Amino acid sequence: MQIELYEAETQPDYAFGRIEAIVRDLTEHHGYRYEDITVLTRKTDLGSEIANYLNDNGIPVISQVSILLKSSAKVQLLVNTLRYLIHDNNEVYVANVLFYRRLTQQLPFEGWLNGLFDNVKAIAEGQKAIEPDLGIGETDAFAHAFSKATCLYDLCASLLRIYGLDTIRDDFVNYFMEEVFKYQSNLNEGINEFLDFWEQKQNVLAVKSVSGNAVNIMTIHKSKGLQFNVVIYPEAITDLDERLNKSKAEEEWLQPQELGFEPLPHLEQVLFKLDSNAENMGDVALHHVERERQYNQLDNLNLLYVTFTRPVQRLYVIARQGKPEKPHLLRDFVTDAPININLVSESEGVNVYRFGGDDFRNPKEKPESEVAEPVKESVSGDWFQKINIDPTPSMYWMDSNDKMQPREWGELVHQILSSVHTPSDMDSALSPYLLDGTLDVNIANMLKDKFMQMVQHPEIGEAFSDKAKVKNECDILFNGEIIRPDRYAELPEVIYLLDYKTGKKDEKHKDQIQCYAYALRELTDKGVRAYLVYLSEREIEVDSVGVNVG
Repeated sequence: MQIELYEAETQPDYAFGRIEAIVRDLTEHHGYRYEDITVLTRKTDLGSEIANYLNDNGIPVISQVSILLKSSAKVQLLVNTLRYLIHDNNEVYVANVLFYRRLTQQLPFEGWLNGLFDNVKAIAEGQKAIEPDLGIGETDAFAHAFSKATCLYDLCASLLRIYGLDTIRDDFVNYFMEEVFKYQSNLNEGINEFLDFWEQKQNVLAVKSVSGNAVNIMTIHKSKGLQFNVVIYPEAITDLDERLNKSKAEEEWLQPQELGFEPLPHLEQVLFKLDSNAENMGDVALHHVERERQYNQLDNLNLLYVTFTRPVQRLYVIARQGKPEKPHLLRDFVTDAPININLVSESEGVNVYRFGGDDFRNPKEKPESEVAEPVKESVSGDWFQKINIDPTPSMYWMDSNDKMQPREWGELVHQILSSVHTPSDMDSALSPYLLDGTLDVNIANMLKDKFMQMVQHPEIGEAFSDKAKVKNECDILFNGEIIRPDRYAELPEVIYLLDYKTGKKDEKHKDQIQCYAYALRELTDKGVRAYLVYLSEREIEVDSVGVNVG
């Protein structure tokens, strides 16, 4: 066990640096793996700060608290680059890109600010390119990536390649790219729109957990019942009277007379803060405050017990020294403990005490079978250099007469219209095909236009109204056979049957829809109206089969 007491006024960030140093010492010199080490905290906020600090310094973490994506310098670099691409004359965005690029490269900032403002101004005014200052070879790398990107996700992937960022081992980057993909999959487009989304969601978008060999960070409450090889406990409790939330005292409902007041009309109870101000409120109030203080002491004692009984091999406790005149559990413990606790290091503002040998036990080596071969290269490649795209693909193409190959055209129409019940469904039906590149915007608009022609057609428009009970490609069992009309639309007085055709007219089409109509007439008393809808020409053609009944 090692206890470190530091002077907080002179070294406010001591705990963060020491956690990093302890982790590196254990993993580099004592045979421990990251996964053998757990950091326990009283509050989730502190755990999140430690997780962000370790991650920024190259130490992988698993955190039971959310780690915001915006805390990653690499994510901030990508977001600010997107901002710069659409507002390249904005000096703030230019400066942010330069700053986060330098941060991700872990380059020193000493002397960097000299001349920075003039440099930023020159870039924003277009007098010089930004790429050389970012350590990027091509001076038009951003413009090239922007011009050839097919979508927002593709643009972000190009930025990752330009910056040489790891797309596999960095969980923040992976989660960010997943958010980009999910945003884009909902038919949201444009950098500006995504940046608006990011502004609204950046305080909730987070890496929930990270897998693999990583330092575990959790609250003391979450660690109950668990054991770890090594535990690091920063900002430890030093006073049993210390409250977890120092800015807010506990409150309790009491009767006015319990606080020394006369009974008040229509006021049976008041909300009373259980703090030091109760000294002038009478014995009852003091009793409640003392009881709350004892509860708080018991909670703190329980937290200490849980923390000190979690480690199997090593415990590192980091705490502030505090003022000499105030109670200090750890300082009193190392001074008056019945066991031999040695002062092993005493420097300016830091005292280090140790019980037990530093090398008393090393963890067992992991079997070789558990050690996965590291990924040597995880920067994505440019897919434009991997494949060639035929500008006139064999599927879903249009000639000068706006016609598509008959078979593919028919399959596509039936797939799309099978998911359309009302006009409001058309956009969502087209979106998957636009997103995966099956359709371009022109073909999608053409299909949408044909659908609207059906909606507005005087003979079949009712079949697309909100009042109709619609079943697309529904199976109807008749005389032992299954028939499947493209659209069944039932209204209070009549049922519409529609069959979509994308080829040339054929008498067999009429026979087919006639069969559907007669079969349905045997199953219902409602009128049945059957139509063939031809979609192969620019204007749709609607043919009644001439056997409508009812």
